Amino acid sequence: MDLPEELRALVDLLGEALVEALVNDSKSRGLAARIQEQGYDLALAIEATVALTPRDPGGGPGEEQGEPDFSPDDEAFLKKFKIRLD
Repeated sequence: MDLPEELRALVDLLGEALVEALVNDSKSRGLAARIQEQGYDLALAIEATVALTPRDPGGGPGEEQGEPDFSPDDEAFLKKFKIRLD
């Protein structure tokens, strides 16, 4: 799918924000330090899949109030990265 340049830039910014959240997370930093204390160098590669689906102009559940419809799994995933839904 060809993405408009503005949308592509937003997706890139989202990726940067997720990496920054991981780097700034004290638990992640602590675990990396513990691995290094064991005498290992650490390299971490993260792959993310972003699925973009155009919204139905007719709307769906939750969209009448302008709110996206997130599943409990979606909400748990976002919460892990400290992404608020309000």
